[in-house]
Amino acid sequence: MPYSRPRDQSETGEALDADLRTLLEAVLDAVLSHNVQACVVVHGAANGAEADQWLTRGPDAVAAAELEAFVRQSSPVADDGADMPGPGGPPPHLGRCGAAGTEHILAVSELVGADAEVIGRLGIAFDCHSWEVEAVRKFCTVQARLLVKVIEAWQARQSAEIDLMEESRRVQLFRRTAELDPLTHVENAITFKLKAQDRLQGDTGATALILLDIDHFKAVNDIYGHQFGDQYLKSIAEAIQRTFTSNALIGRIGGDEFAILLPCVKNSTSYVQRMMALCSSSIQRSAARLGQPDLGRVSMGASQFPQHANNYGRLFDLADAALYASKSSGRATNTIFRADQHEGFNNRLLQTRFEAAIARGEVVPFFQPIVCMNSGDWRGFEVLARWRDPRRGLLAPSSFGQVLGNQTMSGQLTHCIVSLALKGFLERCGNGAQSRRYLSINLTTFELMNPEFVFDLQAMLSDAGLDWSSIVIEVTETVMLGEVGGPAYRSLSEMRTRGARVALDDFGTGVGGLKHLKDWPIDILKIDRHFVGQLGPDARDQSVVRAILAIGRDLGLDVVAEGIETVETRDMLTDLGCFLGQGYLFARPFPVEALRLPPSAPVTASSAT
Repeated sequence: MPYSRPRDQSETGEALDADLRTLLEAVLDAVLSHNVQACVVVHGAANGAEADQWLTRGPDAVAAAELEAFVRQSSPVADDGADMPGPGGPPPHLGRCGAAGTEHILAVSELVGADAEVIGRLGIAFDCHSWEVEAVRKFCTVQARLLVKVIEAWQARQSAEIDLMEESRRVQLFRRTAELDPLTHVENAITFKLKAQDRLQGDTGATALILLDIDHFKAVNDIYGHQFGDQYLKSIAEAIQRTFTSNALIGRIGGDEFAILLPCVKNSTSYVQRMMALCSSSIQRSAARLGQPDLGRVSMGASQFPQHANNYGRLFDLADAALYASKSSGRATNTIFRADQHEGFNNRLLQTRFEAAIARGEVVPFFQPIVCMNSGDWRGFEVLARWRDPRRGLLAPSSFGQVLGNQTMSGQLTHCIVSLALKGFLERCGNGAQSRRYLSINLTTFELMNPEFVFDLQAMLSDAGLDWSSIVIEVTETVMLGEVGGPAYRSLSEMRTRGARVALDDFGTGVGGLKHLKDWPIDILKIDRHFVGQLGPDARDQSVVRAILAIGRDLGLDVVAEGIETVETRDMLTDLGCFLGQGYLFARPFPVEALRLPPSAPVTASSAT
């Protein structure tokens, strides 16, 4: 509604009390930030809907000059200078105070770019007519509401921003804490792997991955206590951080293992070697500062990107192989991976290559004869796996046996070796039943625990044209740890029922007892090479072999001595009553191409007794 002049002008002083002055000053800053719109609000209150045209144009479209013209046009002055109400409710003309009123209105309009003088200009209005004071009051009231809203919105936004910043800081802190190893404050295993993968996938140059293992850390904990062990770990982490540059990624990936991803000069093996040597020295000094100079021994292995591998997983496997090469060579040494020397130290690498070798036909059966020592006749052949590795030459199971702890790999190897051996045996020696010679096949617990293996072996025998009497199943004493009547027992019993014989290998070195000889289906005992190799004039060495022979004889079992390498050992065994043996004295293992039956005396039942 349009403003009207109050009846009592004395209300001016009361209206302009300290609170109003304070309010006016308080809203001034808000007016300055909303200047044009504030002017439109004042004149909209005085002139009704006519001011809406200014609002629809928007604050930024209103110029101070246009607004001043609008104010002057909307504020007529009477001829006699007296205050008169304008038509339709506009404010009365300014009269003797018109100049002051106009000054006030112009001051409001000049809030566009207004300076500190505005406060003084607005103060002129304090001496004007009451309608002017009321206009200021209402103007201030409107602006006070705006100010309150602005302040509340600003405070809410500031509070929200502070809350968001604080929350973001807490989240970052929690995230970083979760990324760190709580003891050493380097990256934990998961974070190290993720960050290393990100770095290697990015535009990175030559990089080395170094794995570090603390030698005999378990003994350190046992001797000095876990509290010292924790201090020892922290000192090693600090020594590693001091050694490597700030752009190296360092993590604790195991209880006593650390990893370092180190940017380096392209293919700079010497640089990596030097950095590992500096790290070892720094760790030894840290141990000395703890008062234990005998500690601080670590083993390290490294691989290089992209020289050795182009992804983190393979790079880690190669560094791990180099680390185990260091540990195998006596510990406290540093090794950089070499494919021709170190792949065998990592099971995953070895398994991948070994599986490919089976597919390429590089894994083949070799044969070592089991000889009747009275006649020299070859009674049978133990089948042994050999790997014709293009890099490393002919490898025995001691070079790849660790992969056989994997059930799948064990099954693949067994199927490969047995099927090739059966076919080669038939081609070279004929049917075992006709020649009265046999193949001795080594089986693991994996095969014996598999109820389908008997049928798989039956299929391989049928494919080769041999029957069950042509084979002997060799097992170790660990197989007999299972219960009588269990899966392994049932498999052996089934194969024995079909015509195969069962040999207990390495007798005397395992955990089997004499009870197993009575309860399990066994036909042959094989004396371990440990007892045979030590056989000499000492009566105690002979007593062990004599006891085994007596057990075999009393239980109706054949006894085979393994590892015979000298004529003296052979003669001593025959004197003790052992007539079957195998070893380098008779023949080293040979491939299927050399498999043959040597001319010898006819095989008779008495020749083995």
